[in-house]
Amino acid sequence: TTGNTPGTTGNTPGTTGNTPGTTGNTPGTTALTQLPTTATTQPPTTRVSCSLINCGEYGRCVITFHGYTCECAFGFYNDNGSCVTGKTFGGVLTLEATFSEEMNNKASKEHMQLLENITKIFNETFKGYDYRSTVIVNVRKGSVITDVTNTFGSNSTVTASDIESALSEKYEYKTV
Repeated sequence: TTGNTPGTTGNTPGTTGNTPGTTGNTPGTTALTQLPTTATTQPPTTRVSCSLINCGEYGRCVITFHGYTCECAFGFYNDNGSCVTGKTFGGVLTLEATFSEEMNNKASKEHMQLLENITKIFNETFKGYDYRSTVIVNVRKGSVITDVTNTFGSNSTVTASDIESALSEKYEYKTV
């Protein structure tokens, strides 16, 4: 494997017609997402050097807790180490959790757990919308406030309004 960020493989092609956020949630309820407190795996004992990794014209190598990933520019997502054109939306997602400055360190266990949690939220909420990836741009206090970019396949029918509407049912989310 190349150490790609979770969520970069996308959903099953050809699935359509699902309304974002309709995964059995009761309207008007609020769910608090608790982040895991311990990792189940350890980081590798040797780190890869990003100077040896070619992520192409629209990507850059980023060291992560488990190795590395090719993080793609806004408007692209990682598809097996290549940056592919996608439909990208910026947003601010607030989660009920304890903030740690380590959440901003892409090589930390805390960042990995936060990214896994956000990726899970998007995978569950946007089944059938060709969700591909999330990149955490910044994390700050206020519970845990994340500035994120979320990329969908270039033919996805999702809109910024769909994203905000679906996520606002359970989370504090605002498109930017």
